[in-house]
Amino acid sequence: MMLIRRRTYRAIIQRGEAHRLAAISASRTVAAMVRNADRRSAGMAPRLARALRACARYRMALAASERRNAQLQRRLDDALGLNSDAVAAGSLWQERRADRPYGAKP
Repeated sequence: MMLIRRRTYRAIIQRGEAHRLAAISASRTVAAMVRNADRRSAGMAPRLARALRACARYRMALAASERRNAQLQRRLDDALGLNSDAVAAGSLWQERRADRPYGAKP
């Protein structure tokens, strides 16, 4: 049997009590953090839903704008006669012509 001094015994008991209180405090802190995280995430759900709806609206507006731009480009090509077969054939000729200048443009 090993004997210890009363002072050592009290120091060990105090240290154990300090550890026990620290563990209780830590568990309360973690529980509070979990409760707060649940509250924050519950508050974030409507904000996230609004952001997703806004994103969907913006994407739909962008797609509509791109469709309008493509339609206007087609109308411009029609008005200028750029979508004819002769123009399409000319573009191929431009790519293959023998006298095509190479180098810097003037």
